[in-house]
Amino acid sequence: MISIITWEIKQRKNYLFWWALSIVSIIATLLLVYPSIHSQADQLNKVLNQLPAALRDLKTGGNQVDITSPVGYLNSQLFYATLPFMQIIMAIGLGSSLLARDEQNHTLELLLARPISRGKLLAAKALSGLSLMLIVSVIGAITTIILAKLVNLQIATVYILAASLYTMLFSISFGAIAFTLSAASNSTRRASMGVAVALSFGGYLLASLSGMSHYIETPAKLLPYHYFNPAQILVGHVAVGLNVYLLTTAFAAVLISWLGFRRRDIN
Repeated sequence: MISIITWEIKQRKNYLFWWALSIVSIIATLLLVYPSIHSQADQLNKVLNQLPAALRDLKTGGNQVDITSPVGYLNSQLFYATLPFMQIIMAIGLGSSLLARDEQNHTLELLLARPISRGKLLAAKALSGLSLMLIVSVIGAITTIILAKLVNLQIATVYILAASLYTMLFSISFGAIAFTLSAASNSTRRASMGVAVALSFGGYLLASLSGMSHYIETPAKLLPYHYFNPAQILVGHVAVGLNVYLLTTAFAAVLISWLGFRRRDIN
């Protein structure tokens, strides 16, 4: 099992490098311009307030905060959309390919020919994906903390760590959905990426625009992004709904993927 995890990570070392570099570059770009933005706070807030509410909500999630304040800036520029989007794309790509790539290359049968059960193989693949996500997320969190101190973003390190942790877990949840559908059956495997993308980015649009219409507000509450609120996490508050969603998704992913993969045909 350990050998499968290490092999999977080695196979994706270039993939890991470029994802880490991309996320570090985005974080550095956004945080290093904060001093110049902060110095023009009045003008920028005036411009922001003149934008349509829908555009403001796409960046802040409906939170009425000063985007030039430390919490407002990190929420609107990094944690609500930019960083989750990148990590969600990475997580969905991993979740939908960890098994599918081996199956398409007809190497999954060779792995199953080893003295290893389907359950252990499934766990090894899942853990390798989690390890890759964890490495990139830790690098991103360290970069954010260092640069936040450098540009005088006065937010406690523990809150930045909490926001980074929940962003990682939230992003991984969509990868887990894709992985589960990929493992459960041949029919769900084909829809794994599409379903995960629809739940993540479709949920983002509905959650961000839910304040515009009561017709959107109700369905938005059924989607994960409604409960993801980095602005609150950055001040020490985490929505109960977010924890419930993460725990429920983790439990369902483990159960459904295990039950499905242990008895489905391998192409």
